[in-house]
Amino acid sequence: MSLSRNGGANQAIAKYLSAVRSQLNMEIAYLGELVGEDIVFRSIDAPGLEHLASVGDRHLASAVYCKHILSGSLPRLIPNTSREPLCMELEITHLIPIGSHVGIPIYGSDGNVYGMFCCLSREPIEGIGPVDLKVAELFASLISDEIGHFISEQSSRAELSALIEEVIEKRAFSIVFQPIFDLSAMQVIGCEALSRFDMSVDASPAPWFQAARAVGLSEELEMAAFKAAVEAVRYLPDEFYVSVNLSPATILSVDVLAEIPAALHSRLVVEVAEEDKIKDDLAMAEALLPLRDVGLRIAIDDAGAGSAGIQRLVKLAPDIVKLDISLTKGIDMEIGKSAMAAAMVYFAAKTGAKVTAEGIETKAELCALQALGVHCGQGWFLGRPKPADTLTKTYSFEN
Repeated sequence: MSLSRNGGANQAIAKYLSAVRSQLNMEIAYLGELVGEDIVFRSIDAPGLEHLASVGDRHLASAVYCKHILSGSLPRLIPNTSREPLCMELEITHLIPIGSHVGIPIYGSDGNVYGMFCCLSREPIEGIGPVDLKVAELFASLISDEIGHFISEQSSRAELSALIEEVIEKRAFSIVFQPIFDLSAMQVIGCEALSRFDMSVDASPAPWFQAARAVGLSEELEMAAFKAAVEAVRYLPDEFYVSVNLSPATILSVDVLAEIPAALHSRLVVEVAEEDKIKDDLAMAEALLPLRDVGLRIAIDDAGAGSAGIQRLVKLAPDIVKLDISLTKGIDMEIGKSAMAAAMVYFAAKTGAKVTAEGIETKAELCALQALGVHCGQGWFLGRPKPADTLTKTYSFEN
């Protein structure tokens, strides 16, 4: 269980090793994890003696002092190894050599032995005594706390990863569709596919995708939801376009086009979340080209939510600019929001794009957006997300 995955714990332990090594006036301090019959070095402080031990080194626990200290065959404090017959029998004593040694067991939060914290010097230190052992035990306790937190975090991470993997494997989510209206004709012309991970169609999926990102399964969960949305398109009216959300990371690393039937190329819009940091606009533009070449349209989601939003709009030249809900909310009462939306409408007019406002919740917001010339809109005031068949029954006869 490598500590390198947790920089905070590793740094804290490194500081403790350095502090106790200096306090005891010894040359080497290390933390070793017991893995089967072996001890594996996880952290080392050995200034000038780095050639003697490296992180990741593995030794048979019975060939070093660790196992013998745990069994009680060797004391925790050994000022002079030459006075311990068992030490003299061990090859490691003569190989380094080891003249003095302190070894304290490290326990996890479950009470099981994680490994050993040890300090050693090549020469005997006759003056080392019970007070020094107490110091070492104090630092060992601090290290045990760090290890306990680390193991707990790793356990929680493993459980979360297993949950996300199960959700992906069993498709333990549903896809709902929120209608998108032409604000001039007030007719439904499309919809946005949204993932739901519980029974409520209004529940936000954000925590699930954040959790997937935390355990390195973001792309897998996104693509599972994407495939499910694409499969559900057949239940929607042919005249509806369908927007699907993908993060920049997924677009850059996955062959999205391979998952889209050719018959749907003209109906799908890929929404790129503007609030999800795009590190390289040029790389993103290049990744979107194959999608555009076959007729897919591109939308920049949450436009206005990020500081680099305007430059990104220019570089990516989206077909649809989606106004962030933070701009839509209260736009009828705030001149600054109205001015920003007007700028987006002007940009769209000059570039041939369309503007869609998200999060319309009141009649006043709708009227303000219509007056500004915003082309399309969605939100609870206009229509809540619904399963594909329900959306079709609700709106197909209105168009």
